[in-house]
Amino acid sequence: MLLLTPEVLEQPWYRSILRAIREAIHPPDVPPLEVTSKPIAVPDMWGSYSGNERTAGLSSFLIHVAVIALILFIGSLKPVRKIVQEHVPLFFTNLKPYKPVENHGGGGGGARAALGASKGKLPKIAPKQFTPPRVDTAQARLTMTRPSCRMCRFPTSTR
Repeated sequence: MLLLTPEVLEQPWYRSILRAIREAIHPPDVPPLEVTSKPIAVPDMWGSYSGNERTAGLSSFLIHVAVIALILFIGSLKPVRKIVQEHVPLFFTNLKPYKPVENHGGGGGGARAALGASKGKLPKIAPKQFTPPRVDTAQARLTMTRPSCRMCRFPTSTR
């Protein structure tokens, strides 16, 4: 188990990689492990091949080859090819009826406006404002009210 000491947390990542490579090449000397348990004999749990693993592997390989050859042979018969030609279309399917319905609107804030949400830089500020900013009250989702606080002073416009 690796315990991270404050010194290890303070060192750069490349030094820890170099230290790990150095320890992998030349592992540190550790005292020998003292084993206190004794091994016991357990039955073989990987099948009942009883020494015939090579024969079992070869027979499995031959069975797989035979099944693949049988599938290829049956697929090459004329009646099977004729049935496949009748039932499997080899032409382009017209997907236009499955085209999704076009969504009109979707502006910013979920208002479903005709214009999308603005992306990118703000427009350059005009030196003289001709029309005041407009707020659509019919589509407003969140109303903002002035908080009632006797101790607070809010800036007021001097214009």
